[in-house]
Amino acid sequence: MKNKQKNDLIGKVLKLTIATIFSFSLVNSTLIAKFTDINEFGSVAFAKKSKEEKASKESAKAEKAADKAAEKASKEAEKAAEKASKEAEKAAEKASKEAEKAENKASKEAKKAEQKISKEAKKSIKFTQKIDKKIGKTFEKYAKEIAKAQDKYQKAAEKVNSKKKS
Repeated sequence: MKNKQKNDLIGKVLKLTIATIFSFSLVNSTLIAKFTDINEFGSVAFAKKSKEEKASKESAKAEKAADKAAEKASKEAEKAAEKASKEAEKAAEKASKEAEKAENKASKEAKKAEQKISKEAKKSIKFTQKIDKKIGKTFEKYAKEIAKAQDKYQKAAEKVNSKKKS
């Protein structure tokens, strides 16, 4: 009787184990089929083919993502280059404006200096003309005095000559 009970117990445990394994395999087979694309009714070749298809789809997705990333990077680089060129243009314009301002300022200062020099030159010319007039008047007076002196000398010489002749 103990033997029979042991056999019944072993049989029941064996049946329970088989039933548990079978029930888990049915539940797990649907879960496994979802993740691996392998089901208990499909063939191994079908599973390999579907894995390859999945891998090719994933690689295509990866290529598309890489292409998008490359396009995005090139657009960003283009934008950065445009921004840099605009900044360079602005800096060049600013430098040319500053150079133009400096040139205008230098030309104004040169004109002022020229006007100052021309004023001084005019003053000096006027001064020279005044001095020339005064010297001219002085020489005229001196020439008149010399002419008078010569007249006196000639008259005196004539008197002396007329006295000698007489």
